[in-house]
Amino acid sequence: TSPAPRSPAQRTQSMATELDDRCPICLDSWEEPSHLMPCLHRFCYRCILRWAQSKPECPLCKRRIASIVSITQCAGSPLIC
Repeated sequence: TSPAPRSPAQRTQSMATELDDRCPICLDSWEEPSHLMPCLHRFCYRCILRWAQSKPECPLCKRRIASIVSITQCAGSPLIC
């Protein structure tokens, strides 16, 4: 038997989970993940830096970018630089 069809909510949740694993700008795996302040949306550092140079607002929520916070991993725990 084939699996039961998924509801629109299940499909949306599945797509959201998949996008959590990728940068919303380049749609690739995270490379030097960074958060925007104040909205905390996450992007690859190079992607969001390039974006901010031409348009200093979050590509997702359109809030003005106050700063870009680079997140690096050190011994398994995140550090904010």
